[in-house]
Amino acid sequence: SRAIGEALIKSGDPSVVLTLVRNMEAEISHDGFQSLLVLCENHEELLAPLATRQDLTAPFAFQMFWLAPAQLRRFILSRFLTDSETLTKILKITMAANSEDDSEPEPLNQHTLLEALERAARGQIEIAAEELSGVMQLSVATVAKILSDLQGDALVVMLKAAVYPRSSMLGLLKRMQSADLPLISRERDLTELQSMFETLSFNKARILLTYWDWAQSKTGPYAAHH
Repeated sequence: SRAIGEALIKSGDPSVVLTLVRNMEAEISHDGFQSLLVLCENHEELLAPLATRQDLTAPFAFQMFWLAPAQLRRFILSRFLTDSETLTKILKITMAANSEDDSEPEPLNQHTLLEALERAARGQIEIAAEELSGVMQLSVATVAKILSDLQGDALVVMLKAAVYPRSSMLGLLKRMQSADLPLISRERDLTELQSMFETLSFNKARILLTYWDWAQSKTGPYAAHH
């Protein structure tokens, strides 16, 4: 039952919690999932079985993204960014300021984007986040989190939503990886990031950014009353 599940989660015992998460018949409440995400920060072995639970919802999955290794991140995106009808509805709501919903998205001014990324690669994350916040229609906190994620996946999502040209993508990734203060880990395989950029659609990238922004502001599905 949910009550027993919550009690087991509160115990904080990794082996107990892992057994619970692997039990697909166990009921886990909204608060229970939130507590599990906190536990995942120190116990990575919980991530994979949690990501495969049928009762895991998209909002929690997109929060898990930040804690997950590259392979699990790809699984999360492939599983939870599939409902195109729902995604389109959410996108139209969040992009309501743009009356031409069916028009092609306008590319972000490349000079503005590249200048901000260069600032970030010099360690000026907060300044870069402020510069990109308005043009990307995201909070400063969300952009800063994206720029601070050394795996590079979140940066790729933002670049896709910015309609960055495909032909210039690999070159930009290399610059961000070789910078004095890299935005992408030196060990990260850039071909994987390039592939992710090419297969991810604008709509899905924008939706993912929206969920991350909601999580930062505790609004939408992350609001307290949910």
